[in-house]
Amino acid sequence: MRAVPMTIVLASLVSACAPNVKVKRVQEAPSLPADCTPTVFELRDVTPTDVELIAQIATSDSGGTAGGGKCSQGVIRELLRQDACAVGADAIKITAESFPRLFGSGCYKAKADLYRFVRRVAPPRAPAAAPADKITRIKELQKLRDEGAITDAEFQRLKQDVLREP
Repeated sequence: MRAVPMTIVLASLVSACAPNVKVKRVQEAPSLPADCTPTVFELRDVTPTDVELIAQIATSDSGGTAGGGKCSQGVIRELLRQDACAVGADAIKITAESFPRLFGSGCYKAKADLYRFVRRVAPPRAPAAAPADKITRIKELQKLRDEGAITDAEFQRLKQDVLREP
C-alpha cells in the first residue's frame, strides 16, 4: 500500500469551498443601502413583536471543508448582513446555527429570519380645542372685574397678557 504524502492530506483539510447561501423571500421590500447595519437577535433572544418577516436565509458549505476562513462565523454573519440589506431587512433573527467540528464540516452554518421593523404611526389625535379668541377672553376678564373677582389692576395686567399672545 502506498503512503499518501502528508502535504496532500493537510492541503485537503484546509481547502475551503465557498459557503452556499439560500434566500427565500416572503415579501418584497425596497433594499437598504449596502452598508446598512441590521439589528441581530441571537438564537436565545426573543423575536420582537414590531417586525414583519421579509425573507428566510440558510447558509451551508459544499461539503468536505475545513473552514479555511471562508466560512468562519464572522464571514457568514457578514453574508447574512449583506443579504439582509439587499432584501430590505433591518433585523436578523438567528433561528439555528452550528459551529465547526473537528470531524465533519469545518464551517459555521446559520439559518435566520430577516425582518423589517414596522414603523407604527400614531393615530391622529383629535384637534385641540381652539383657544377662545382674544375678544372673548377679554370680555370674560371684564365680567370677572365687574363681579369683583379681580381688581382693575389685575384686569389691566391680564388683558395685556392676552393681547401679547400670538
